[in-house]
Amino acid sequence: MQGFAQLLQAEQVPGWMTMPALLNRISSAAVRNDEMIRDLLEYGRLSHEAAPLAPVDLRRTVEAALPP
Repeated sequence: MQGFAQLLQAEQVPGWMTMPALLNRISSAAVRNDEMIRDLLEYGRLSHEAAPLAPVDLRRTVEAALPP
């Protein structure tokens, strides 16, 4: 994203790419960055939540996971 922005700032758009194409790539990369940051923040919050613990019947759990 930064590299494409620098090309635009220097007004050195490569011959194989148009200015609108560069702007679209920058915009798409910014959207993906925003999504990644939101996901990381959500993951960070989840890792601090208390998980309820309860006894588990392992035999029933394994039997439920095995094919009939």
